[in-house]
Amino acid sequence: MPNENFKQYVSPELLIEKKFRMSSDVWGIGATIFTLINRRPPFSGTCDELQYNIIAEEKFPDPIIDIYSQRLRDTVMAMLIKNRKKRITMNILVTIPEIRERIDKYAGEMLETSEGYLKGYLERLINNVDTAPASLPKNGLIKSNILSIDQQQIDPDNVRFEIKDDQIAEQYPGAPGQSIVKLIQLKQKLNNIITISPVINKGDGVVRIQLKFNDNGSQDMNDRCFGIIDASYSIPDKFQLGFNKESALYRGKEIIDKYSGKVFHMNSESGNQVFETSDKFKNDDIITAEVNMHLEKEERTLHFFVNNQWQNCSFQNLPDSIKFCVQLSYANTSVSILSMEKLPNPTENKNIKSICEIIW
Repeated sequence: MPNENFKQYVSPELLIEKKFRMSSDVWGIGATIFTLINRRPPFSGTCDELQYNIIAEEKFPDPIIDIYSQRLRDTVMAMLIKNRKKRITMNILVTIPEIRERIDKYAGEMLETSEGYLKGYLERLINNVDTAPASLPKNGLIKSNILSIDQQQIDPDNVRFEIKDDQIAEQYPGAPGQSIVKLIQLKQKLNNIITISPVINKGDGVVRIQLKFNDNGSQDMNDRCFGIIDASYSIPDKFQLGFNKESALYRGKEIIDKYSGKVFHMNSESGNQVFETSDKFKNDDIITAEVNMHLEKEERTLHFFVNNQWQNCSFQNLPDSIKFCVQLSYANTSVSILSMEKLPNPTENKNIKSICEIIW
């Protein structure tokens, strides 16, 4: 249990889940600032039990006195949102101009006498590394016109297939207004894996990519595959998506039907896992992958959609950085990237009642 002197600063998730998370730091800082400017803690009680119940229940602290700026009051209240998933995150806080100004000043002063890991951390903080802002929490306590954050949308010019051998595959600019770029497999090469830039890192928030496959022929060919891979992994020559712990694969409709519409991933604890989705995507279907690259590993997710319909498999605990990727095998097969963009919030599941959750 927390020390008596610090119980007012314990986050709801630490009390409920009995687990410390990065979001607890945000709560603790917010509670400290609230106490300094309001001269009392945001929550209080006559005993430990009441104290903890007040903190954990869906009750808001009293308003901050209005002698302080609206921006400060909104920021502190956003730090004290009970739901940790909706609470403002650290990487947004460091982009708020008043906080950014103080980081530059005090971190710059500390940098002069620091060394080793601390020096590297301060340099990254000053240079705004790993702090790409995520979306603001949707709630009534924080106003987007007060804390306006640049979403740093993905530049379509940076979205490309990373082709290793241009004798096997080639890419072309997409059709204006329809797609960004198109990949065509020129020769047969089984399990030809091609990653897609840019890398998506933890803290990048919600990123969605949409693709469309086409076989340029009269029948569905084999090996129409789409997935993600750990960006830190160096792909060897003989490698197949989904049959390892570094990648996940979603197969479309194939000649060998027993593989159609299945998701593959090898978990280090339970071995290879195969799950059947709702749809076996075909030529000209719109295939979507949406990742939530939260700062906390437990919050990172991957979902697949076919023609905007949520599929019944969900990945959790994604690695720190990922790349989207495709796998083709036969000549005259192609895939187009229709879009890649950041979203303010994850897409809500409205059509699947039971989802199979796969731990990366």
